Amino acid sequence: MAITQLSDIGVFPTNVSNYITQQSIETNAFYQSGIIRRNTDPAVQAMLDAGGFEVIFPFFNDLTGSGQIMQEGTNLTVGKVTTGSGKAPVLERAESWGSTDLVADFLGNDPMRLIADRVAAFWDRHYSSALLSVMAGAVGAVTANVLDISSLSGAAAVIDADSFIDAETLLGDRRKKLTAVGMHSKTVAALRKQGLISTIPPQDGVAFAGDYYGSLRIIEDDTMTYDAGTGIYTSYLFAEGSVLFGEGGVKTPQEVERNALINGGQEYLVSRKRFMFVPTGVSFTGSVATTSPPNATNAELATINKWTPKTNQKNIGIVKFIHKIA
Repeated sequence: MAITQLSDIGVFPTNVSNYITQQSIETNAFYQSGIIRRNTDPAVQAMLDAGGFEVIFPFFNDLTGSGQIMQEGTNLTVGKVTTGSGKAPVLERAESWGSTDLVADFLGNDPMRLIADRVAAFWDRHYSSALLSVMAGAVGAVTANVLDISSLSGAAAVIDADSFIDAETLLGDRRKKLTAVGMHSKTVAALRKQGLISTIPPQDGVAFAGDYYGSLRIIEDDTMTYDAGTGIYTSYLFAEGSVLFGEGGVKTPQEVERNALINGGQEYLVSRKRFMFVPTGVSFTGSVATTSPPNATNAELATINKWTPKTNQKNIGIVKFIHKIA
């Protein structure tokens, strides 16, 4: 029996596609703070776009030398700039949402429009979750950049001005390059009660309005690691541009599919992303369980022994601070 299909009459009865907008990292608070820099290396971008499950990224090591004594009859020895490289896992992520025509009919409003409008907010949260998983594993592997006071007794385990100074000092003189700190909202509230948070209102001449700890812009995000059972929180101190982000193309970033015969008619919106986060100077060296293709889960990204530091810890420019708030 022949059945007339929508393709036969050239009509695709959905309004959802008109509301789908390509979204990117720009709406994410971590990106807006300046601690994430978008990849501009054509070779790295080519690897992201060409496929594969990892990206090899280069970086320059610090200059070496002790300062040569100048004197007649002695030539200067020419030094060289050396480079290093690390690997970042490419993350393939997708999500799908759907609704039936009957729901739209009874509500008098199409849920698919709401779904399309909120895709950006979904990826914003997912980017933060993936980033913080990378931070947990990659920065956790740089033991010299981790301050954990959570096991100390009483007030010594609580974040305060003195312990924050201790966290900054892990970078030595490079602490001056710190520009932002990521905190759970309860950590921000605890520091506000101590009188340690200042707020800069929007006004002319202010680059970033909002809350600050000293000169550090606060990224307040409840995706930050928090253990309700132990009361232990994790905060991160960041230098500007200390995290590299890259986004590759996917064949079909977004699409809408309709099935007219199921549940009185229903539609699906599918959104796909291909991206990477990696702190400069740390390399992903572990294996992953998903092998078709290799695609690291957030839990695998957060595993410390899957990451290896590739440069001096001060150059990494991120501090992991584990603490309590009371």
